[in-house]
Amino acid sequence: QKRELDAELLRQAATARGLPVTRLSPETSLIDAGAARVVVHKNMPSTLSGLDRSVTNNKHLTKRVLAAAGVPVARGRLVADVEQARAVFRQMGTAAVTKPIVGSGGRGVSVDITTEAELDRACAQISERRRHIVIEEMIAGVDLRVMTVAGRAVAATVRVPASVVGDG
Repeated sequence: QKRELDAELLRQAATARGLPVTRLSPETSLIDAGAARVVVHKNMPSTLSGLDRSVTNNKHLTKRVLAAAGVPVARGRLVADVEQARAVFRQMGTAAVTKPIVGSGGRGVSVDITTEAELDRACAQISERRRHIVIEEMIAGVDLRVMTVAGRAVAATVRVPASVVGDG
């Protein structure tokens, strides 16, 4: 359902900009910008290459590409198992984040890890799927996702973690 929402939000954004939109399915649309017609499936345009998708779906590779372009990235490493993760965690001396090397939607990501017991649980969740682990320093802040088209920011989403505020 999230991907259908992504597709609907993109349709609304295109319509608001005066672009004709044809809904092909709940997750797929044709956006007509005159000479540039783009099919968008979920939140991915038809102009996205397989290489683009491979890079953006691999968290470690994405981080290396961003760093090479001068974008600041969190300190961390790619590790194969919990023992290596513990060694990196001890060296960092700060709260950590663990992520599977491949994935999306925040699945398998654990944040604000402050103890080795928490680290072990987070790594076990990733390792059971036989994936390498990205361990990074925790940087508190806003999770902002920005969509760019032809080098211009055209949409942004703030991701807010689930939370409950009680009345005591």
